[in-house]
Amino acid sequence: MSTRQANTDRSARELYTRFHLCGACQGAVTLAEQLAGLCPHCAAPIFAGPFTPNRARERLAELKTRRQVLGMKNTS
Repeated sequence: MSTRQANTDRSARELYTRFHLCGACQGAVTLAEQLAGLCPHCAAPIFAGPFTPNRARERLAELKTRRQVLGMKNTS
């Protein structure tokens, strides 16, 4: 398995884990919420890396698909 695939699998597994903090309210957010673009606590815009909004939506879809391949559910 390539490093890139391993990183994608890790991101897919951790998609709904609250590892990050919203810069505005400091509420814990998931990678899925970051890729969606809004904090679920205060509705402030949040971002996951240097993605454009369109690329963030694509990445979220990719990670959800990978979760399915790995036999995981797509729920928080």
